[in-house]
Amino acid sequence: MNISYDIFDLADFPVVLTDRNFIITYKNNLAAKLFGKLRKRSKIIRHFRNFNNSMDFSDINELDIETGTHFMRALVFPIEDNSLVFLFFTIYAFTDTKNLLEHVREHFAGNLLDFYCAAYSEYNSAEKASFYEKSVLSERAYSELMFLSSSFSDKPEFMCAEVFSLNDILDEMTKKLSLLSPFGLSIHYPVDYGEPCYSKINLKYFTFSIFRLIYMAFKLSRTGKLQLKTETVQDSFVYVTVSTESALTGNFSGETDFSSLVAMLPEFSFEFEILGKLGILEDSFSFSIKNSILQLYYKVKLQEGCNFIVRSEPPELRKKRIEKAVSEAFAKIKLLLSQIKKNP
Repeated sequence: MNISYDIFDLADFPVVLTDRNFIITYKNNLAAKLFGKLRKRSKIIRHFRNFNNSMDFSDINELDIETGTHFMRALVFPIEDNSLVFLFFTIYAFTDTKNLLEHVREHFAGNLLDFYCAAYSEYNSAEKASFYEKSVLSERAYSELMFLSSSFSDKPEFMCAEVFSLNDILDEMTKKLSLLSPFGLSIHYPVDYGEPCYSKINLKYFTFSIFRLIYMAFKLSRTGKLQLKTETVQDSFVYVTVSTESALTGNFSGETDFSSLVAMLPEFSFEFEILGKLGILEDSFSFSIKNSILQLYYKVKLQEGCNFIVRSEPPELRKKRIEKAVSEAFAKIKLLLSQIKKNP
């Protein structure tokens, strides 16, 4: 099965991948929506304004590109699987492109993704730190986050989190998943799930993560029957759990390293490498196997007390935002499941 790059759909800017001959192999949702002229399996270089054959694409480059939209700048750099990544921004996206590129070259060997992941990890650490911990840390502890924040004119997508009812999201996901019975998947989400769970999350990140666990559980299942539930732990965290009767051997008994499961799903190799660099993999994902029951966990922090602030908006609008995020993530997981059916 082909490697999935759907994690790029979490970005708030267009992303295009090509091979080393500049043939387009992947577009994220936003690029597919905006760039009709940039067709898959076509050459992207004819759209450049300042391309020349002497450019060294083993390093990060800045290119001007004609897209017919306000995204007229691309930062281009290689990744390990012999692909080139094109991240598209507006001409107003950066306060100082020259300093940004020099910083990425000096500290991250020209890999903008590594820079972005480092900034996210620092942001995540700051979000989890207590008031005292933040007060005694020097600014150098958050150097990449500060550099990212000062370089980009808009706040990065990963900083856009707000409080949601997880039960509302999981309800909507279950409705969508009921459409996958032709693939042999059935999922149960109990109606009496108890008290509502509220958490401050990025809606796109959350739906992406839970659908990835559902796909993993289905592919590693003996029956195709999955159960989805929430479980509060220590009154401050909640586990969203996907469980199934496992087809795995006893070799995984007692295993806790989530990457050992990821190794069995090469289609997710790129995405989970990124999640690892973000610090999300070991912090949020875990699993257990007991009596042949595989349980996959995604841990999120509960919101309560003075931290419990829900954005004021009409319920209908909030419902539509949840439906939109779930529908976009569902479309991707449906495509992955269809590939399993074609290539059992």
